[in-house]
Amino acid sequence: MLEIDWGAERPSGDAVEAAWEDVSFEPVAVDSARYEEFLEAMSATRPNGDARCCCLQIPDSPVIDWFAARNSLGDVDFFARLLGSSTLAAELEIEEIDGDVSDLTVESSLRLDGILAEQLVHGGSVSYDDVVEERNGAAAAKRLAEQFRDLVVEDRYREVTLHRTRRGWCSFFGEPHWNLTLLCVDRRYRWVWVLITTDRGPLETD
Repeated sequence: MLEIDWGAERPSGDAVEAAWEDVSFEPVAVDSARYEEFLEAMSATRPNGDARCCCLQIPDSPVIDWFAARNSLGDVDFFARLLGSSTLAAELEIEEIDGDVSDLTVESSLRLDGILAEQLVHGGSVSYDDVVEERNGAAAAKRLAEQFRDLVVEDRYREVTLHRTRRGWCSFFGEPHWNLTLLCVDRRYRWVWVLITTDRGPLETD
């Protein structure tokens, strides 16, 4: 995905359809204390919901690569096929999928730790200050988010692209203002990290 032929012609619709035949997303095992700590914290701030994450291997295809290099994976039906895949459903334990994420943004991975820290502090119905029982829980959330960012991105900010939405594309999600789907596409390792979070009810305050 990193070796880009900028002069290559855009693949045809038939080529796109053929690219998805007989290929599938496969799970990537993640064995990291930082990963588990971050997910536990996200879940703790969402007592009426949950936070789940997995990492999948992207199929090897020059057609998919053409669109990935140009940050236009939506044009190759990538996200609908990813979110509708049986592998993702099994990894995240989700069902009743419609896969509509037509409003996905495209963002730099430089923003990842900020997005994650904000989700820890303000993204659930319980403040992270209460979870860690600290006056300045935001600082602790920022450190935890940075550790997760380092796991996902390492120092390869130009090789990882973020995509996110609040759309409830499967039955896992609750009220829209609590929902988040964050996708991190890693073009070196051909990985895509999928983080989904949701909650229900009002924000708890002192």
